[in-house]
Amino acid sequence: MPSLRDIKRRMDTVRSTMQITRTMEMVSTAKVQTALRRAEEAAPYRDAMTQILASVADADTGRAHFPLLEEHPQVKHVVYVVIASGRGLAGGGLLEAVGNHGVVVM
Repeated sequence: MPSLRDIKRRMDTVRSTMQITRTMEMVSTAKVQTALRRAEEAAPYRDAMTQILASVADADTGRAHFPLLEEHPQVKHVVYVVIASGRGLAGGGLLEAVGNHGVVVM
């Protein structure tokens, strides 16, 4: 059976762990709020990029033939345009995953 000293030491350890966990939760909450704020600030850029890509897809130049912008009866290949950051803890993994399947331009 544990002694009184062992029990008190265990209680102190649990309190310390709870304090560390609480601090980590506060830090992660702050990081999420910062990420949400930055995403909201980037909305005009997202909207502009969407508008630019839509205008390119809808462009009727009359002088050039763009087979990539035409509808085809059978889809043979699909292309994804991924725009991502190489920063942060997951940035390297994202770039590596994209790099294994396509071309990465930095």
